[in-house]
Amino acid sequence: MKQRKPRRMQEISRLTKDFLNAQPLQSAEPQAPFFSVITPSYNQAQFIRKNILSVLEQTDGLPHPDVEHIIADGGSRDGTVDVLKEFPHLKWVSERDSGQSEALNKGIRMATGKWIVWINSDDFLLPGALDKLRAFLEKTPDAEFIYSDCQFVNVSGRSTQVRKAFYHEDPSALYYWWRRGAGFGQPGSFFPKALWEKYGPFDESLHYTMDFDFWLKISDYVKFHYIPECLATYRLHDASKTLEGWKPFTREHMKVERRYMEAKGGWLKWKFRWLLELMYAKSLILEGLRCRDAGDKKRAKDNWMEAFFTHPLGFPLSRPFVYYVLQTITRVPLWKRLKEKIDKDDPTIA
Repeated sequence: MKQRKPRRMQEISRLTKDFLNAQPLQSAEPQAPFFSVITPSYNQAQFIRKNILSVLEQTDGLPHPDVEHIIADGGSRDGTVDVLKEFPHLKWVSERDSGQSEALNKGIRMATGKWIVWINSDDFLLPGALDKLRAFLEKTPDAEFIYSDCQFVNVSGRSTQVRKAFYHEDPSALYYWWRRGAGFGQPGSFFPKALWEKYGPFDESLHYTMDFDFWLKISDYVKFHYIPECLATYRLHDASKTLEGWKPFTREHMKVERRYMEAKGGWLKWKFRWLLELMYAKSLILEGLRCRDAGDKKRAKDNWMEAFFTHPLGFPLSRPFVYYVLQTITRVPLWKRLKEKIDKDDPTIA
C-alpha cells in the first residue's frame, strides 16, 4: 500500500507546484535571486529534509524568487533522491563526484544568486537567518565576506554549544587560526558568488579543509565582517567528517597552512614553519593524553613518538603534558581539571 505524504508536505508540494506553474503578469525576464543556498550532499537522507525545510522557513514555508536552493548530491543511495523529488522548487543534481569540494563547486556554478549560503546536508539554517543577513548587507553594502556565530547541535538537532566566532586581522592570524581552526564555523560564513569566481574554485584535492583554504586565500584581499548572532547550525554525529578522525583533518590543515606560508614567503614563512611544527607536536601530545585516558596506551605512545620527532620542545611547552606529569607525581588532579577546560573549548589553553 502506498504511504501517504504528511499533510504539511502535501500542502508545501501543492503550493510549490502552483508557484512554479504560475504565469507571470509581465513578459519581463525573471529577477535573479539574491541568495543561492548551496547544499553538497551524500547519503544524508535522515537530515536532508530538515535542511530543505529550514531554507523554506526563511520565506514563511514557501518558495520565494529571492532565494534558490541548489543541492549537489554525490549519487546517494539511501533515499536522499526520493526526498529531493518531494520538493519541486529545488534545483538539484545527483551523480558521482570526487567529494564535497567538487559538489560545492558544481552547486556554485549552477547558482544565479548574488550571495552564496553554503549549508551542508546535515546542517540547517536557524529561523530568520537570511533576513538578518539581508539586513546586515543593507547597512554594509560593501561587505565581501561575512561570518557569524554558530550553534552546534547533536544528532537529534538539540543545541550542545554556541561557538562564538573570532577573527584576527594581524600578521599572526595564521597562528591563532591553527590553534582554534578558522575561528568561525563553515555554516556561519557567507560570500558573494563574484568572490568565488575571483579567488576560487574550492580545491577539489582537499576533503576536510577546503573552506579553511579558501578563507586563507581571500584573507589578504578582503575585509571580514562579523554578525554576532547564530545564523546556522553545525551538526556533530558519528558520520560527520569532523568526527571521522583527528589526524587526517590535522594533516590536511597543515598542508593548507604550509602552502599559504610558501606563497607568502619572507619572514612569515620561516616564523610559521617553526610554529606550525610546534603546534602540530602539541596537538599530537594532547591526542596522546586523550588516548591514554581512554585506555589505548599504544595509540598514546604512537602519538607521542610522532610528536617527539616533529618538535621535541612540544613536551615542555605543552601545558596539558606538564600538568599530566605533575598529576602523576603529586596525585593532584591538575590534568583532569585542565582537560575539563579544554573540553569546554577554553581559548586560553594552547
